[in-house]
Amino acid sequence: MGKARLLRVPDAFGSEISWSSTVAEFSKREVTFERDRLPALAGLAARYREVTGYTYLAGLWLEEMPLSLMWRPVPRTLHNQQGLANHGAPSWSWASFNKTVHSPHSSVVQKFAARSCIASFCCRYNPPDSISTIEEAWIDIGGRAAVVTERRDHKIKAGDTWWYSTPDNGDRYPEKAIAQANVYLLILGSVGRSDGLISYGSLVLQGCGLNDGHPCVRRLGVARLSRREAEQSPPPGSDPSWQQRVIRLI
Repeated sequence: MGKARLLRVPDAFGSEISWSSTVAEFSKREVTFERDRLPALAGLAARYREVTGYTYLAGLWLEEMPLSLMWRPVPRTLHNQQGLANHGAPSWSWASFNKTVHSPHSSVVQKFAARSCIASFCCRYNPPDSISTIEEAWIDIGGRAAVVTERRDHKIKAGDTWWYSTPDNGDRYPEKAIAQANVYLLILGSVGRSDGLISYGSLVLQGCGLNDGHPCVRRLGVARLSRREAEQSPPPGSDPSWQQRVIRLI
């Protein structure tokens, strides 16, 4: 393995360091082989699991979803670079991305109102009793989803609403897939601020067939929308073009 050492390795987590900070710091480190990214983190993940009792899923934690799915690329790492590379990790994990990422800060957790939920999941490792190399990983996530119908610069439209969006690979979303109505937004939740501003977060997804009879999607990026609480317009996901769905994210 290459240079995957964290700057700080605390004896315990919690108040000393959050997992979001760990991910942000670890994603800056270089590894000789990108498939070593999660194996290099396995020891620290095992310690975090011991402290919290959480369920580890490919670099993220079940108990911190869906908010933790809102990780996004740090903008400066996207300039003229392709960041999306998989490396044996599912598209919903930051470990599938070989550049620096930003994860939602732990201070947001108490303010986050989930509008989606994890219905079921699968994460198999090799060796089976480890949390190292991933053999298979998916999550079934339920929430309100709508087809993306238009794109303009950094905005995409789903339903009657335009969202600011950040593609994972630093490029535009696939125009052909949008034209074929095969790109979707899935609302994860919202965060309210003291000034009355509400920020909504969603995943940008592309359909990729069926898995055991389940419609499957891959992550393409994230999107966000901010509104004032006092605004009279209904919240995102209210118009009929948004449907409650359970989809398999791989």
